[in-house]
Amino acid sequence: MFAHPQLAMTTGRVPSGLINAKIWSRDEAAFVKSAKQKCQERKASPIEQKESIRWLEGYRQACALAEQSPGTQVVSLADSESEIYECLLEATTRQGVRADWIIHACRDRALFEENVEMRQALPDTASPGSFTIEVSARHGATESTRERKQARSDRQAVVTVRSGSVTLRPPQRPGAKLPPVKANAVLVLEEHPPEGGEPIKWLLLTSLPVTTFAEAQTVIGYYCCRWEIELLFKRWKSLNLVAELCGSTELRQMVRVRAIDYVARTTLADDRERVGRPFEEPEQGERSDPRLCGALGRQPEE
Repeated sequence: MFAHPQLAMTTGRVPSGLINAKIWSRDEAAFVKSAKQKCQERKASPIEQKESIRWLEGYRQACALAEQSPGTQVVSLADSESEIYECLLEATTRQGVRADWIIHACRDRALFEENVEMRQALPDTASPGSFTIEVSARHGATESTRERKQARSDRQAVVTVRSGSVTLRPPQRPGAKLPPVKANAVLVLEEHPPEGGEPIKWLLLTSLPVTTFAEAQTVIGYYCCRWEIELLFKRWKSLNLVAELCGSTELRQMVRVRAIDYVARTTLADDRERVGRPFEEPEQGERSDPRLCGALGRQPEE
């Protein structure tokens, strides 16, 4: 069973509850396929037939929220799992009201009509400045060599910031020719990490302006709000045992969704002080903010 909740919060990290949650299970036949077979099927299938459609549906949900909330800036946040070209294309070409968005890039995409990739291009731009961020501790995955799976301790990190506009080269897709995508990018680099430690290295793609250091810093601050979805999963998994006591599949799904929403509304605010100073602390008693962040989470597994 998999769950993909969409959490709404203010820029002060005050949770407002869920605006969407997708829960699904996989066919048993999928578990006996080899990794090579799964990879071939993914490459040959359109996004509508993949589990990754949840990221596209999540952004559409954020756009629907923006349309329902005129005068409120809705910013959709998503981690590197969502860095799918079709999601970037949707976010830049969608007709009607669009939510703003920030996506943590997981790959170094090639630029359109340039023999260079994003990470190579952005360091050539003038660094607008540096500042200190709070880095949370992370347990490493034993067998993984991916940077995002490596263990790290909590610390303060001094990072430099480079930003600019990029035009991404479209990938090849069976039976379709995709257009290039224009986006703004912010490269966050820890140039002097602790000895033996992995440096902080974020590449954020966004619809928000990044011309000045203050604008780039705002994008980074917004993305840091995404940590709340990790806290939600931590609390939610502890409530999953309740769902297992339910009889029918439909009832278990309902209990899981209600549990996620309960955690989002009642307990996340208590954890905010433990993860460092919020990006923008609301006034005492304030429960709304003119800018609303929708954090799209990766799915926890059972």
